[in-house]
Amino acid sequence: MTELSYLLAAGLAVALVLQGVLLRRGHRRKLARQQVVLQRTQHALNSKLEKTKAQIGQLQGELSAARSQLKRVAKASGPTPSTDETRRSLERELDAAAPRRTLPVDGFADTQPAPGTQFGSLLLQ
Repeated sequence: MTELSYLLAAGLAVALVLQGVLLRRGHRRKLARQQVVLQRTQHALNSKLEKTKAQIGQLQGELSAARSQLKRVAKASGPTPSTDETRRSLERELDAAAPRRTLPVDGFADTQPAPGTQFGSLLLQ
């Protein structure tokens, strides 16, 4: 009986070691597949990042060209009036214009209800 138990224990130990080896091999295969997928994804993202950087550089170049062209056009059109001159001319225009509405002499605005409306009829609506 002892011989049989030793054989059974040895068989069980071999089975456990074999199971561990097989599980480890399967785990490593899955891990290798995941690493391949990760590397592909990283490569795709890096290429998109490089394209985006190139596009940003191109847009920045176009922006600087547009700004310099805008400055050239502004210089060619002549000097613009200063803000003080513009403000004074607007003040003169507003002072020259007729007032739109004046308050009554006593300083109070007309607050009477419009003719034809009754307070009661407004509540019923």
